[in-house]
Amino acid sequence: MDRSQLQQQSITAETSEFGFTLREVSKNTVDWSGGKRGWYLDLVPPSGAAGERVVSNALLKHDRIIFVTMIPSTIPVRREAPAG
Repeated sequence: MDRSQLQQQSITAETSEFGFTLREVSKNTVDWSGGKRGWYLDLVPPSGAAGERVVSNALLKHDRIIFVTMIPSTIPVRREAPAG
């Protein structure tokens, strides 16, 4: 399967509530009879943050798919040599 067989969805809005960033996504209909086999969502928000990844299993609740993502820090990790 490739992306041509999937309906594209996109992030349409970002809000901040209760200390969390929440997003709204498009509701493009999947044309099952036209050969589409599902949908995909590229994690490219309006803010333009790069490198975002899903870090948990998705949860279906109240007709919504919920998943946790993270954006890796751009600050390099500094490791100290062990004392001794």
